[in-house]
Amino acid sequence: MGQLGRIVDDKMKDSKGDYKVDMVYTEHLQPKPVMLGNNPLPAVKAIGCGSYHSLFSLSSNGYLYSCGLNNYGQLGIGSTENCTELQLVEDLSSKNVAYVDGGAHHSVVLTNDGDVYTFGRADSGQLGTLETCNTGEFKDRPQKVTIPKPKNGGSSEVRMVASGSNHALALTESNAIFSWGYGDMLALGNGVDRDENKPYQVDWSKAILGKDKEGEEEEFGKAEFLQVEAGGQHSAVLARAIEDK
Repeated sequence: MGQLGRIVDDKMKDSKGDYKVDMVYTEHLQPKPVMLGNNPLPAVKAIGCGSYHSLFSLSSNGYLYSCGLNNYGQLGIGSTENCTELQLVEDLSSKNVAYVDGGAHHSVVLTNDGDVYTFGRADSGQLGTLETCNTGEFKDRPQKVTIPKPKNGGSSEVRMVASGSNHALALTESNAIFSWGYGDMLALGNGVDRDENKPYQVDWSKAILGKDKEGEEEEFGKAEFLQVEAGGQHSAVLARAIEDK
């Protein structure tokens, strides 16, 4: 599908055009430099992987390149053609991409300015940009995600993003967490088994630390959020408790 960013050489095929499995394993699937044209990819500051696609942001200029499966436009290049070689995501060439992550069939991008862009499959709200999401819907070019003003009145500038299979998380500079996308199994932290088409601020006041000696649930309390991560149908937050003064 092209997620390694290189073509399977014809010498790895037999006279019938079938792959020589042993040769594919020993040559094609071994670690090799990722190429940009005829040269090794220059220094990279961020990489991201979806289920079957890859993303690379260059250190020098923040240009974003993608390759692999593109059936829902998850490469962000304005088409749905699979790509075995790196393709420049032209729409983000002026944005200086700082961080990238991939879902099953979508991508999430964070720029140096703290803005979030998404592209790819959209039918579960995983892009965070649509009012309504129809079955099979997708966007093959980057869409800017509008992060609401946090309830604490702080900045909406984002410092970290994470992508699950079909949902995403954003952590702002003002210590607020937003989620959107596929909400099955309560993965969004919104307390209900429901998708969110737009960013929803997670209510940390309902977070449970555990049970006290009497078996009663104990609230986590105020926290500083250090990291967010997302999986298939769950999310994780690394948090440090803040003592009330």
